[in-house]
Amino acid sequence: MAEFQFFVSGDVVEIKRFEINTAPKENIVSESVFDSDKTFSEEFSNSDRSDENRAYNLNANRNELQRMARQHFNEESFFVTFTFRDHYGMQEVSETDKLFKKFIMRLRYKQEKISYLAVRELTKLGRIHYHMLLNDKYFSERWAVEDIQEKQKAMGFRYDKHKDKQVQIKCEERKKYENELAEIWSHGFCDMMQMGSDNDNFGAYISKYMTKDLDLFKGHKSYLSSRNVKKVEPLKFKSIEDVPELLQDVVANFDVYVSEALKVADKPKKEAFTKTYFNEYRGRIDFLELNLKRMNLKL
Repeated sequence: MAEFQFFVSGDVVEIKRFEINTAPKENIVSESVFDSDKTFSEEFSNSDRSDENRAYNLNANRNELQRMARQHFNEESFFVTFTFRDHYGMQEVSETDKLFKKFIMRLRYKQEKISYLAVRELTKLGRIHYHMLLNDKYFSERWAVEDIQEKQKAMGFRYDKHKDKQVQIKCEERKKYENELAEIWSHGFCDMMQMGSDNDNFGAYISKYMTKDLDLFKGHKSYLSSRNVKKVEPLKFKSIEDVPELLQDVVANFDVYVSEALKVADKPKKEAFTKTYFNEYRGRIDFLELNLKRMNLKL
């Protein structure tokens, strides 16, 4: 017998299977697919931990980040990198975070309604810079892909589309918006691109920049987000009848789905992904991720 937990974010469904009684009885946290006051996130407290546990917590935060990115951002969203000039990027995280938050305040003053999700990364020289997913109506209304392509042709620019990326040629129109955002940033430079339809997993795109330098994050959140970018909570159902047919089928044929996921493990854009790991509280956990868009499925 097993218990299951489901997350749905964007086009991705995540399923965790917990084997009952695989951990010592006193360590088992009661968790089921049905309504409960407890959630699996209770495992991740804010208390001090060893490096090993902080690494585990960082991985949990990475999963959380990916869900939020998939849920709140889309092909019209922008991916922006902010770098510091000179000494700014060499400051402590607390200081660079203050500069980043002041930038957000200035951006809101000009654009008002925005949502963002950002992570820090260290350059090879040890400088901090920020990668951000941004929803901004002002920029998105002026940055239609078709418009940029037409303006490129009119100005004699060569149209170029890189694999899995949006238009990368820095035409005058794109540079105009980058300069406008860089002026609001005011601490250095910015690089800006619209995600585009070729990118269908925004969570994976931004989470790959999440630094593995645990000391950098000690005492700090591993990502920054606006209040309107909410965490994705696990699904709760009042009865088995409320569970979508697809999820009922996954529960009934979980090992079959795992086998199919293993067959596509080497594909660059996988329809499914699976892994097994162990947790000190819950014992063995089998994880399965399904990309409904790539599989032409719906809940």
